[in-house]
Amino acid sequence: MTGSTIAIIVCVAAIWMSQRLLTIWQSLRFRRQLMALREHGKLSVGLAKKVGRRVFVGLTVDQQGTVTANLVLRGVTVFALGKPNAALIGCRATDLAAGRAPQGVPPMVSAAAAQAASFLVKKTGTTPSKSARPTRRTVPTAA
Repeated sequence: MTGSTIAIIVCVAAIWMSQRLLTIWQSLRFRRQLMALREHGKLSVGLAKKVGRRVFVGLTVDQQGTVTANLVLRGVTVFALGKPNAALIGCRATDLAAGRAPQGVPPMVSAAAAQAASFLVKKTGTTPSKSARPTRRTVPTAA
């Protein structure tokens, strides 16, 4: 190997390592932002992927299943920060899990929010169809 080949390999390795370190730094930063959301209620994180793009959405819900806070992480670089999306505040988790996102929410954010909400709905044991209409218990009749 020549000296220039070794120099190119070293440069590529250094760039790859710096990219890995910046990715770890971004994930730790987003984790800290998510931990701050935990004071608003139960927390769940969803992910939406397309080729070359990812969107993470963290949702917190109260006891009634209403979104109290959220955080959306999307961007091309590792310097992207999580930002709240005001359109998701006040939505019901069951509606988001069923794919009914409010107007003006980008499709990838909507898909990630639906995934996060579905985790919350599964965890509480309710399904969108059960919470959308009241249920009645049947009373056995003595014959």
